[in-house]
Amino acid sequence: MAPIRWALAADVLAARRVMNFSDWRSTAGRTPRTAAGALRAACAGVTSGRMPPAKYLLLHPEAKLTPAETAAFCEWTGQESTRILQESHRFRTQLRQPSALMQ
Repeated sequence: MAPIRWALAADVLAARRVMNFSDWRSTAGRTPRTAAGALRAACAGVTSGRMPPAKYLLLHPEAKLTPAETAAFCEWTGQESTRILQESHRFRTQLRQPSALMQ
């Protein structure tokens, strides 16, 4: 079973480089739009059943999400992507109004 575990470990490391939910803000994207898009894509991956991957579930069947867990995850990703975009918009608006930054 060691080769399977090695392959799985390599997949997990590669996925964490793309998006690590323990520190997702620094790995999700270089711009707010990219980060928001990554969150929406994560929801789509979970909803479609592509995530978690089947080969991961073979060794970790407990990782299969219930419909309630999927809904909660997608609700969080939606709220978080909206928050990111709103913060970005507020920041860009403040940059256009230098007097607002001085107050």
